[in-house]
Amino acid sequence: MTTDRNPSDYFLDSLTRGDNWFTSLLKTISRWVAPNEVWNGRRYRYLIGNEAFDWLLLAERLLEEAGDLIPEGEKHSLLFNGEPPIPMDSNSFRDLIGPQKYRAHLNFLYGIIVEEALQQAVLEEVAKAKQNLPPKEISLEEDAFATLYGGPRTTLYEEFLELNDDDIESASIEENHSFTYWLFRKRVKNADPSRLASDTMKGIKVFSNLNPRFWSWNQGESENGHY
Repeated sequence: MTTDRNPSDYFLDSLTRGDNWFTSLLKTISRWVAPNEVWNGRRYRYLIGNEAFDWLLLAERLLEEAGDLIPEGEKHSLLFNGEPPIPMDSNSFRDLIGPQKYRAHLNFLYGIIVEEALQQAVLEEVAKAKQNLPPKEISLEEDAFATLYGGPRTTLYEEFLELNDDDIESASIEENHSFTYWLFRKRVKNADPSRLASDTMKGIKVFSNLNPRFWSWNQGESENGHY
């Protein structure tokens, strides 16, 4: 990753020069080094499992620092709807944040965002399949996780906690992302190639239908062989 002593200073300087804020934001992200930090009393973990980069979380932190230098409506559109203020495609996005950050972004996109969409899709399939059956003690979520990962969620979560040595706040979004990425890596390791591809496409279909604009300029093939 490109080193820069104060990448946020670069961002603020570019804004005062009148540069386009979104391209300046992505160039600042390309210069960012810290995998996590505490800023303004809040802890930010940008890199999950040393592989998956949450660039939107870093964008949120930088945009907060920029304050009213950026139109509120444009910030909201990016952070909540995934809509950039200028035309953008995956190639331009990759060039602006750099290939290494882009590879790590794809790990987050497929390993966490798409994985969560896949979990929801399988949960709905399990619920539909069992809608006319007598209720059981085990929850639909437990069954869905067993279908995807070979065991109920509670058991998998206990295994994750035993193996994970990161300092992560319990029951936080950060922990949920770490757990989801751990599950994704487990699925990649254990599934046969045809099942892996089928399940991944199922997750992609769900997410891309819900967020077509965001998907159109964030997706791509990973250069590290994951997807």
